[in-house]
Amino acid sequence: MLKDIHDRMPVVIEKKDYDLWLDPGMTDPVKLADLLKSFDSRNMRIYPVSSAVNSVKNDVPECAEEVTVDDESSSQGNLF
Repeated sequence: MLKDIHDRMPVVIEKKDYDLWLDPGMTDPVKLADLLKSFDSRNMRIYPVSSAVNSVKNDVPECAEEVTVDDESSSQGNLF
């Protein structure tokens, strides 16, 4: 589903597994490997977002909001 966007598939961790995934004391790779299963693409949706996502300075919910191509191109500066 994401091959046209990026050549690698991101890991999608379920909320119930956040603590295990982020635990710096976790040393059992088998337990972590169980989390690396394919995410059902029927539960995904692809849509355009603002180029604001390109900067880590923009850590706001608006980065995940859908934009229309016209909205993005009108707010996008010209490089040259």
